[in-house]
Amino acid sequence: MLAAGPACPVPAYAGLQWFHCTRGPPGAKSPGAAELGLVSAGAAGTIVPNARTFVILKELLVREFHHIGIPVPEKTPEMGCFESIKCWATDPENTPGRVEYIYFEPKSPMTEPVLSETHVAFRVDDLDEEIKDKECVVGPMTLPEGVKIAFFYRDGCLTEFHQILG
Repeated sequence: MLAAGPACPVPAYAGLQWFHCTRGPPGAKSPGAAELGLVSAGAAGTIVPNARTFVILKELLVREFHHIGIPVPEKTPEMGCFESIKCWATDPENTPGRVEYIYFEPKSPMTEPVLSETHVAFRVDDLDEEIKDKECVVGPMTLPEGVKIAFFYRDGCLTEFHQILG
């Protein structure tokens, strides 16, 4: 649970669940929230967010969170296929925690870091506008399945913005 503290005098965020999606370049040690300067230890085991955390929270407030994407080594029966990128994925709307488990076929045209790193995804109305100041590591690309996607790093976390077309 997050609690207010001297580093950030705001009301406590009861029940807010944090997930660990932060990673650096491929092969780098995955830092925790404290190592990234997002939180510090508070009294009695609480976590005190700082200003950088609230930049990320603002991102969550102004965009629609869609899923956490986790690459997996094998496809499962409940996965659907994105033929254009030779990818199989679960539907995050039907997965606890809005997790999208993703399996990429060996000949997938998708590249690193998406092939191996966990990412957080947000649905946006205008992808081109949203990424105009971002340094994309993959994309933007338009898939024939009716979605436009782009991946970039935000505060050490691989992030996907996607737009539903049509």
